[in-house]
Amino acid sequence: MNHIIISTEHIPGVMDGRITQARRMIRPRFRADEGGFTVREKNDKRIILKHDLAGNLFPIPRYVGCPYGNVGNRLAVREMIFGVPGEGAWYAADGAAVMIGDRPFIMGGLCSILPAKFIPAEASRITLEVIGVRVQQLHEMTAGDARAENGMPPISTELFPDGNEFLTVGRWQKEWSEIHATRDMAMELDPWCWVVSFERI
Repeated sequence: MNHIIISTEHIPGVMDGRITQARRMIRPRFRADEGGFTVREKNDKRIILKHDLAGNLFPIPRYVGCPYGNVGNRLAVREMIFGVPGEGAWYAADGAAVMIGDRPFIMGGLCSILPAKFIPAEASRITLEVIGVRVQQLHEMTAGDARAENGMPPISTELFPDGNEFLTVGRWQKEWSEIHATRDMAMELDPWCWVVSFERI
C-alpha cells in the first residue's frame, strides 16, 4: 500500500469527509516553460507522464510515475504524532492514542514529536481510496479544488455574488504560500502538481 502525508490541521477534514483531494508537486520539478505532459496509463495502477522537452527537434521523453498510484489504489495516511519515549504516543490532530493492532505504539529514543514521514505504516489509522488523478499547474486550480483540498465552506454568494470563486481560490493560495513560500513550490513558480482525489474507507 502506498502512503500519503496529511498535515495535522487537515486530518479532521479528511476524517469527516470535508477534505477529498490533495495536491502534491511533481518531482523532479519541471519549470512552467519546459512544455507539457502526455498522460499515459498502465495496467499496474500507475500513471506515467511523458514529458516532451520544449525547444528540442527530437524531444527526449522523461517518464515520471505518480507515487500515489491510480484509481482504485489505497493510501495509508501518515500524520504527526507526539509521545513520551518508552511509554505511549498520541496523534497530534486530536490526541487519540496511537495503536498498532491491539498494542500501544511505543516511541523510542529521546524525541517527543515524530513527524509524519517517519511514522511506521502500521501506525496509520486512516485509509483512503484513490478515485481520481490529474496533472495540473498550480494556477489552474478552481474554487471547487480549493474547497476539496482544505474543507473550507463556500463563500456566501449573497455577500459576494461575483467574487465567490476568486475569494475561495485566494484563501487557498494564501494558505499554500504560508506553507511553501520558502521552498521551491511558491505560487509564482507555478509548478506542475499531482491532484489526487480520494474517499475514506
